Amino acid sequence: MRRPLDAAEPARHALLGLLLEGPHHGYDLARRFAPGTALGDVLRLSTSHLYALLARLERDGLVAGATMPGATPCCAGWTSR
Repeated sequence: MRRPLDAAEPARHALLGLLLEGPHHGYDLARRFAPGTALGDVLRLSTSHLYALLARLERDGLVAGATMPGATPCCAGWTSR
């Protein structure tokens, strides 16, 4: 039997694909999903959902929060594992 598709799966895959390119700040990731962008026209992902999804991916061991070079500790970025 096929497992039902979680509504977050397409966004999850898109986020993982972006993070495979390299580390990104949360703000940069949110911009990639903004209306009028290639991803934003296909997937609707609010900033709050973006961070919730990043937290779930981190919990699952698929991404890690990290301090980006030159950034203050409060401005962490994300990278794939």
